[in-house]
Amino acid sequence: MDVIGDICEFELMTTTHEMINTFIFLLHILPNIVGLFLNAVLFILARYRSPHTIKKYSVLILNFAVCDFFACLTSLFVCQRIIPCGTSLFYCSEGPCQYFGARVCYVCSLPIVVKCSSVRLAVVFFFGTRVIFPVKCNHTVIAKVAFSFADDPPEQVEPLFQAKYPHYNLTGQTITGNINVFEWKALGTILHMTLPITPVYFCILVLRRKIICYLNMAIMSTKTKLLHHQLLTALSWQACLPLFYLYSVLSYALGQLGVYHHPYMEHSTFISVGFIPALSPLASLYFVRPYRECIRKFFLCSKKRSRSLKETSEYLKSSHSSKFFHL
Repeated sequence: MDVIGDICEFELMTTTHEMINTFIFLLHILPNIVGLFLNAVLFILARYRSPHTIKKYSVLILNFAVCDFFACLTSLFVCQRIIPCGTSLFYCSEGPCQYFGARVCYVCSLPIVVKCSSVRLAVVFFFGTRVIFPVKCNHTVIAKVAFSFADDPPEQVEPLFQAKYPHYNLTGQTITGNINVFEWKALGTILHMTLPITPVYFCILVLRRKIICYLNMAIMSTKTKLLHHQLLTALSWQACLPLFYLYSVLSYALGQLGVYHHPYMEHSTFISVGFIPALSPLASLYFVRPYRECIRKFFLCSKKRSRSLKETSEYLKSSHSSKFFHL
């Protein structure tokens, strides 16, 4: 009886573990699929349905829609999990990237794609001040950020990972990472990913206050002022999204410093960051009225079209039955 009970308990634990793994995998997949769709819709609306009063700002919306779209795409591509341990840092990828090699998995890491999410939000607020305040700009500023990837050879990383985590079963996954995060090439990237969020949030609050003060005092048409207020509301809601990034930074820091370590935290570090590009377009789609009206009209037209098709189908059925009865 004890043996049977132990077997049943083992099977129950195995089933529960598989269900949790499936749930975690869905958290990797579903938000990014939704993000792909929402960012595609936002791109179309910003490109073809932006009012003249926010044409300049729509360029930035287009830029972020494209960046967020590819951020969601790369997240699906890598499906990554981060495992910090002492002075080492490991990335475990179970997405399609592993068919292209370990180097591709490391380069396409989600944090490398969206690590500037909080910084770029400050850029949006700064751009908002440039749009609202009539400042002439006679030149185009092109910001090019080049990242130096600090990964160590996989043939060195994998044996070290297996030595530190012999109980982890990561069969079929690609393991990359850094043997020593205190080397300058790795440390610079990590600091750039973790430290800026606090000063950036301070900049966001200052710029938001500046925009509000100007909108209250500026002389402009009611329609223009309303559109700027809608944009500011959208930006204010977007300013909450880097909280996901803050959680990601904290969960990584707790693991790297050895304060707390758990497999679910390893997954949640990347999953929480993945919600940012997936949820970001919702603010613009809902709070910017021209975009919201386009979506509402689309659903109304679809509803009317389906109702019309249903009425036509019922009419044809009734007409056919009446002819049959007459015969």
